[in-house]
Amino acid sequence: AFPLAVCRKSGVCDVLPVLARADVLPPSLVAGDRILLKGQLRAYGVPRAPDEPFTNRVRIHAFARMVLRTDAPDENAVMLTGRIHRPPSVRTTPLGREICDLSLAVERSFGRVDRLPVIAWGGNAHLAGAWRVGDVVAVTGRLQSRGYTKVLPDGAALDMVAYEVSAASVHRVSEG
Repeated sequence: AFPLAVCRKSGVCDVLPVLARADVLPPSLVAGDRILLKGQLRAYGVPRAPDEPFTNRVRIHAFARMVLRTDAPDENAVMLTGRIHRPPSVRTTPLGREICDLSLAVERSFGRVDRLPVIAWGGNAHLAGAWRVGDVVAVTGRLQSRGYTKVLPDGAALDMVAYEVSAASVHRVSEG
């Protein structure tokens, strides 16, 4: 496992968790090397420890199937097709932008399913907000990291990181 920093056009860099078998990594890979990674997004359940009741219960990782050295500029592209897992949640940000939180169930081999968080903005949020559990949808976008502070019941603050797919486009896929 290793962190992968991918900078957005805005200059903000996402630090993304990557899982890779040693046999897919280029030889002598070191921190700072530029790589091209192709693979899957995976969600892993993590049981909460009794002494850490406020840790994340799901960890999102990029699972590398191929890793190559590259000189290409940063690009963070995700394409997913799956079923809506929970009812979409539409809200408005304090700055007045419409946003929709989705949970997308994406099937992979051996009957496994990854439930991935997706966030859609503006017109995409309006469109996604009308979807129902079980609808098959396609999403393109990027995996992003987002820091936030969780305030615990005792008033203490805990810095956390959430990972989600930020949707650039969304559409419903017709079945049949």
